[in-house]
Amino acid sequence: MKMEGFGQLLKGVVSTAEGVYNTFSSGYQNHVANASPYKIWAKVDTSPTGSAPLNTGEGYSPIEPNKFICFKPDQKSTTVYISIQIEKDGKREQLADRLPKRRDANVMVTQDGRVAGTVYGNIWAEQK
Repeated sequence: MKMEGFGQLLKGVVSTAEGVYNTFSSGYQNHVANASPYKIWAKVDTSPTGSAPLNTGEGYSPIEPNKFICFKPDQKSTTVYISIQIEKDGKREQLADRLPKRRDANVMVTQDGRVAGTVYGNIWAEQK
């Protein structure tokens, strides 16, 4: 029996074409997906105040087009605050500033640059 990829499985990390996530993580997770043609910057926090100023990058994680990131906020908080910036021509524009969501909710930046909730279990399907 071949054991290719067994080391990856033991680490509990799975890499997909869309992003990287931890399969053995416990607790709540928030995913931010980028379906836009531009790089976005995202931050998930449990504090309703204190978003970093534009173009500083402080506390924000970059997400390339057609990728996503899994954030693991403080497990004690039932609400998280999602801030997203989109980068166009080297300049950032705020799309969401401390958008309140439940601690296991996911969002995406759509192809036309809107922030939308996603269907639970499918980060690429926009919630209607």
